Amino acid sequence: QELKEGKAPKPLPKALPPPPPPSASVPLPTLAKDSGKRKHSNLPAWMTQQPAAGAESAPKKAKTDVPSMADATNFPVLPAAAHDDLSTYLTQQIQEVLGEAEDTLITFIHGHVTQGKPIKELEEELKEVLDEDAPAFLQQLWSKVQGLAK
Repeated sequence: QELKEGKAPKPLPKALPPPPPPSASVPLPTLAKDSGKRKHSNLPAWMTQQPAAGAESAPKKAKTDVPSMADATNFPVLPAAAHDDLSTYLTQQIQEVLGEAEDTLITFIHGHVTQGKPIKELEEELKEVLDEDAPAFLQQLWSKVQGLAK
């Protein structure tokens, strides 16, 4: 109606008015005090189990036929007969992790392993491509190479 009469419209308020104070008739919820004792933990079982009395504080390493990757610096030398098996394994693993077989990456890893190059070098390169999957991929690769080296 103001526009029809030639008057300027009223300006809109720049800010909303503050909310009304809480009503005294609506009780606020009370929070239960956390006792800190839960029946279940989100931590893995090995982190929550208490060691038995008289047990050593450091866990014992299980003896296996496969040397630990942490103790090694380079990949072991593979016999030529194992190269095809390694190539097949790498193709399957890369396809599983990336969704497709990246021939360049497979060739790079295959060459690195068969030439007995340092594990750390490959780990650094794989982190750029596989991100957080790199350590697990490298550990699985280490186990496979150990099996093929026998």
